[in-house]
Amino acid sequence: MCIEKDITELYNLKFGSVWNVTFDEGEENELILNPNYVGFEIGGRVLNILGNDDGKLEITVDDTAKYVLYDEEDIDYKIDVRSLILTYPEDDYYITEIRAVKVDFGSEKLLCDAVEINAVTENYGNQTQTIFIHSGIYGLRIGGSEMKKYWVKNWYMQIYGEELDEYVLF
Repeated sequence: MCIEKDITELYNLKFGSVWNVTFDEGEENELILNPNYVGFEIGGRVLNILGNDDGKLEITVDDTAKYVLYDEEDIDYKIDVRSLILTYPEDDYYITEIRAVKVDFGSEKLLCDAVEINAVTENYGNQTQTIFIHSGIYGLRIGGSEMKKYWVKNWYMQIYGEELDEYVLF
């Protein structure tokens, strides 16, 4: 299936858990989260976003969260971080729009500089929420509209020397 079609099929579907997976078990019963991964469970599928070594985001749509295990002793835990990402984690959100910046398409994945996910709640006056994600030195940076403004001003414009006006809307 084509990644573009996979992404557009997520529109208007209920936004479930926001997954992170463990990176390491650490010491003294610690589970260390993978700073380069987040997975959004949407309508029974998972929009996986993984930061790569080139500072790009790799996006896929799969049936499960992606586990990135570094050695055979690692255990594949996943942890729901919905309450850390969403303004009203107790409410139902529905995806209204997914946009990406500087996109390179593959058949089953895409690479991009940043992604913006917009969702709306059923309650609280149909509140909208923007989730903006880009890759940083120490992993993914996840925020809202303020994060996007900071990234455009301090990264995008510095690298590309132009205003951000090119989005791929799925």
